[in-house]
Amino acid sequence: QQLAAQRGVKLETRVADLASFDFGTGQWDAIVSIYNHLPPPIRELVLKTVPNALKPGGYFLLEAYTPKQLDYKTGGPPSEVLMYSSKILGDAFDASATGEDEKMEIIKNQELVRSVKEGKFHTGDAAVVQFLAKKVNV
Repeated sequence: QQLAAQRGVKLETRVADLASFDFGTGQWDAIVSIYNHLPPPIRELVLKTVPNALKPGGYFLLEAYTPKQLDYKTGGPPSEVLMYSSKILGDAFDASATGEDEKMEIIKNQELVRSVKEGKFHTGDAAVVQFLAKKVNV
């Protein structure tokens, strides 16, 4: 919050139970999900909700561990079922998966290994998926 204020950026954060959170309609300029590993039913609900919740031209940004992360042991959930993949994200935001007024342009959907330095238990190489999509103006 302090860094955003210093840079003149309005930032709203929320702590919520995503299984029941109402994202609203056309409410968000951006939705950011960083290492937010969810059980599959909640993950599917959230991913399905994102396009409708974004304003036209809004962005969805995500970085999360992939199942390959289990080989690196540098953080993340201990279960593959909680992890993401480029396929999960591609399928969720494919044109056939979203409604006519919820179309998303996938800008980046890439699995890669990158170095992380986020504390004692999150340091070293990590297998992640990076995803960026923009809600198409209709």
